[in-house]
Amino acid sequence: MLSQLKSSVSLCALVVLLTPFSAWAQDIVVTTSAPLSTHLALSDEGPDESALRYYTLQGQTERAEKEMQRLQMLYPTWVPPQNLKEGFSDSVDEDVFWDLFAEDRIDELQLAIDKRRSVEPGWSPSNDLMTKIRSKELRRKVMQYWKDGKWQNLVDYVKANKFSGESSDVELVWTLAEAYARIKQNKDAADIYKSILVSDVGQAQRQATLHKAMAFLRINDIEPLIVVARPEDLDLVRLDLTRMRISAFLHDEETKDVTPQEMASFQDYARKSDDANQPGLIAWYYFKRHEYNPSLEWFKMALERNGDAMVAHGLALALLRAGQRREAEEVAYVWHSALINNAILFIDSLEADLVASHPVFIEPERLARFGQVTLETTSAQGAQALAWYAYNSCQFTIALEWFQRAVAWHPKESSVLGYALTLRKLKMKKEYFDVVNRYDGLFPQLINLVFPDGDMGATNACDHDASKMQGDRTLLSAGQSSASRLMRISQNLTTSEYAAPAEMPVLNKNEFPISTPPENPLRYLPAFVAHRSGVDVYAREPVAGPWPLVARRVNGVGAMPYEKWGFSLLAGWSGVVQPSAVRAADQAAPKGTQWAQELGLGDVPVTNSSVSYK
Repeated sequence: MLSQLKSSVSLCALVVLLTPFSAWAQDIVVTTSAPLSTHLALSDEGPDESALRYYTLQGQTERAEKEMQRLQMLYPTWVPPQNLKEGFSDSVDEDVFWDLFAEDRIDELQLAIDKRRSVEPGWSPSNDLMTKIRSKELRRKVMQYWKDGKWQNLVDYVKANKFSGESSDVELVWTLAEAYARIKQNKDAADIYKSILVSDVGQAQRQATLHKAMAFLRINDIEPLIVVARPEDLDLVRLDLTRMRISAFLHDEETKDVTPQEMASFQDYARKSDDANQPGLIAWYYFKRHEYNPSLEWFKMALERNGDAMVAHGLALALLRAGQRREAEEVAYVWHSALINNAILFIDSLEADLVASHPVFIEPERLARFGQVTLETTSAQGAQALAWYAYNSCQFTIALEWFQRAVAWHPKESSVLGYALTLRKLKMKKEYFDVVNRYDGLFPQLINLVFPDGDMGATNACDHDASKMQGDRTLLSAGQSSASRLMRISQNLTTSEYAAPAEMPVLNKNEFPISTPPENPLRYLPAFVAHRSGVDVYAREPVAGPWPLVARRVNGVGAMPYEKWGFSLLAGWSGVVQPSAVRAADQAAPKGTQWAQELGLGDVPVTNSSVSYK
């Protein structure tokens, strides 16, 4: 096609893949633009009239008129020459080369040129043909890099070739801008997009440029583009900009506040949209601003429009924060199997009632499904909650089973302590001292059971009237459980309380300290093995004795009760020989963690007497 031979390389239809941006950009066909970017070193020498002169010389009037219209659109101040046939030096004997060029047979074209040069020494193709060959080769290479996702290679190639392309190739400019964005050179990408917005390209190209910038850049890089964009270009992207600002706010990125007018417009759009993500975005926005009542409305709307399990998670969280714990529990349970977050939230929503020292009555159906989710997720937190609920309700046999599972899944101090207390209540003396010795050096509260001090030996409330306690849990009002007392007392301990007392308590050497096998009979087999066997079984570790009587020091653990008499543990794996000044549970959140940010602790370092975590 001769009209394609001398004209600029035509562009294919641009499909803007910017979900959920407006779909209007999907059918844009890029045909024209003005000089765009210094990043491409685009030629500013004026229009290339060679194709126009060629068509005129060949008598192809219709093509000549279309080429003239194209040039006038690109260069509004350009005036066509009076005599287009003068000064045109290209020869019609290049037709075969232009045919090869038009058919994109560049390799054959280069061979044909080399062959003619060998036959006619001194001959060379026209400058116009050579320029277009170079441009096409560069464009093919650039687009191949783009297709392969080799963004750095693309940028390096364009820079190395000092590309001087035709300003009509807006798609090539977009491709380079995307490459800069992909390699995190956002400023260069933003500069290229800006050059398009301030040029004389059509409105469709400018709006597509804004959408592309929004797809590849952060909101902070886009704000300068908004300043130079024309008002008519912004009209179709205002909702997308609001969406970006809301998203940036949710991701803790610096951005302009969403104005009430912008939020009202976006809410009108979200109400009409069938996409659950739109009202869901508004719901999370209000949730993060601690405006829970409006967030509930939008979460419910999103869920009604087929919102996913994460939307349900947001609804349950908002209900919990709004004080509607029972409703939050129901929502989390319905969606617990679809998202682990909901299962965790379901456990959390009921745990506070279960671990209370004065257990309230909970319907058997709710307890049954809580136990079901606990088993499905192997939740140590859920197992511990059920165990304390049974313990404080004087159902020690049931408490023992759940404490065993809690310790097997995640042996925390509170669960191991409850396990030991339950064994003692059931008068399982050997198992009780095995547990105490097994966790010596790790859980000071547990060792306190062997070294009673003051009311540390307080009895369980069930001892006062066990039959009445089991019959009506709502009447538990006499005192606290041993576990809760131990927790309260341990939190109030100070270093002065470790001063040497008058005499050391009398210990039974057959009970503490004793050699305890390191194998843990509470550690379950891998899930797939247990599932295949159909029963809950325990795994043993092939460790041969003898085992030491004294445990090793553990980082982050405070002093053991017997250390007040001068007895200490073996050195820890890191060489630590002294107890930590602050227990791990009481230490400040490590610098830079999400935990520290949530607590508002900033850059407070975590320290102890032996190690400093900077």
